[in-house]
Amino acid sequence: MTFINDVAKLFGAPITSAEIAAFLATQPEYRVGKQIDGDQHIISKEGGFELVFREIPSASRRHPQYRSLAAVFLFSSEAEEYKEFSGQLPFGFSFQDSRQDLIAKRHPDRTWVIGRGRVPVTYPNPSSDSWRTEFFNIHVHYLGDGRVHSLQLTPPAEFASEMAPPTWQELALMPDQKLAAIQLYREEHGANVVEAKKAVDEYIAGAAS
Repeated sequence: MTFINDVAKLFGAPITSAEIAAFLATQPEYRVGKQIDGDQHIISKEGGFELVFREIPSASRRHPQYRSLAAVFLFSSEAEEYKEFSGQLPFGFSFQDSRQDLIAKRHPDRTWVIGRGRVPVTYPNPSSDSWRTEFFNIHVHYLGDGRVHSLQLTPPAEFASEMAPPTWQELALMPDQKLAAIQLYREEHGANVVEAKKAVDEYIAGAAS
């Protein structure tokens, strides 16, 4: 994992630093993007990676040295315009792995759905799974069909423990939670009890078929 180990040591390094320049000198062709809303990206389509530099809070945007490395993306062949990142991945992961393959290799520390937040690992078709290591966190982002789109590395940090509240669909499939599912459906859709019960019953029947 030479690439990952090397780049993880650079989190917090300014975009204009000698450390960043030395690292990029060992990598395939890349381009430096324009600064937009405090962020600046260094993109290597040939190398299959992207470095994201973020403005340090309260720092002046006039000084690029205040934008430091905050995230690294490693792309699979599913990402348009990028060659697949060819370096070694953590935990024996592969871009060809399915989500179930990844989970079998190492149980995730967090599962996430965009627009909902943290959910149980059993949640179907999540947006991403995340794992913690001593030197970085790794987030695997999925396409809608479960294939791996990219891996994102960020500085090591604890994940929030709060889980997103269950949806009415999840409640409907939980033991003794059908009434809660009906009530939540009513609140979300402005439905009466009969309409909500019908919707919940149809969902349960469809899930069982």
